[in-house]
Amino acid sequence: MCASLSSLEKKMLDKAEELLSSCRDFCGEKPFAELPTLKENLFYKGCEYCIIRTFLDSIEAPTYSLLTLNGKYLEYVVLDNYVAEVGEEFIQFIRLDEVVEYVRDLVEFNIIDDDSAKELISWLSIFLN
Repeated sequence: MCASLSSLEKKMLDKAEELLSSCRDFCGEKPFAELPTLKENLFYKGCEYCIIRTFLDSIEAPTYSLLTLNGKYLEYVVLDNYVAEVGEEFIQFIRLDEVVEYVRDLVEFNIIDDDSAKELISWLSIFLN
């Protein structure tokens, strides 16, 4: 797990060749994609999504998956003081100390139901202490 987004970027850089190759093989959008700069509350899509998703899949980090009310999957990956929210077409990083409020917003905007939110918050509470 990583303490900050900058340390996560450094770990991505160590795997740069593998990640960029995987992105080209998967989405083929750009012949020479660059590694993304990671920032909180920014939505990553396209090749950036592919690179980050491939990286997150390659590290051992606690992960929780759920189904939204419109039938799409969301995955939450805990990275010390950040949580990566991985959708089918986007990834964003949320501070761990702000994620419970964010999950409540998902309920308020009818993205997930209350039961799913309670289960996710219960799982996240393990990492909040």
